[in-house]
Amino acid sequence: MKRILLILSLTALVLAQTSCNESGRKTRDKSTPVGDTSRNALDWQGTYYGLLPCADCEGIETVIRLYYDDTFVLQTKYLGKDEQVFEHKGRFSWDEAGLKIALELPEGSGASGRYQVGENQLFHLDMDGNRITGDLASHYILAKVPESLSGRTWRLIEAEEKPFVMKEAYFRFPSLIFHEEEGRFSGNAGCNNIMGRFKLEGSDSIRFSQVVSTLMACPDMELERKFLEEVETIATYELGWDTLSLYGKGEQPIFRFAADYFLKIL
Repeated sequence: MKRILLILSLTALVLAQTSCNESGRKTRDKSTPVGDTSRNALDWQGTYYGLLPCADCEGIETVIRLYYDDTFVLQTKYLGKDEQVFEHKGRFSWDEAGLKIALELPEGSGASGRYQVGENQLFHLDMDGNRITGDLASHYILAKVPESLSGRTWRLIEAEEKPFVMKEAYFRFPSLIFHEEEGRFSGNAGCNNIMGRFKLEGSDSIRFSQVVSTLMACPDMELERKFLEEVETIATYELGWDTLSLYGKGEQPIFRFAADYFLKIL
């Protein structure tokens, strides 16, 4: 009889412990967020561009680069006030829901630094971290820049493995703009404006043709002559995140460019 009572007591104890464990698991499950978040479900690393409203200027041209190591680069330019581009680098943090980020900006910057991360876009939030509503809501969105030749100005940063240094002798920054749908390009070679046609074949083949330029004389024409001589020998390209390399027959690029969202070609 005592043996039977002991077995029944042990069975009851096991059932009680199992019930408690199941109850604990159910409680924890209810407190754990369910479903994907912007942080773990979206390909949010990239460059975002837009023109945010400004109280005392024509608009705030804004570029944000987000990296998977939770660092950022923020560049802003106040249109109609001056040509200065302000840049901040640092870290950003996610909220507990994994939907919003907060850029670590210096005190007195005047910006909220808060954004909601969406599919290929960032929603600029107010100082309290809320979405902006009303008639201007659509103006507080930065769009993710697609990985393509079009959609930005490519500024020269290297020629024949040597870093490009801007001189007073150059009229403008050497740069290119591609119009993929039309198969044409335009830009500047340091002195004269240039333009022509280009054709993409496969994943990395590019051919330039019908290249022409204006005929203005500048103190230093060496880089321009080199570019006009080499451009039609370019055969392949490599497109990185905000970088573009143009190759001829060799293994090293003839020219390397970086995306510049503030450089405008007249």
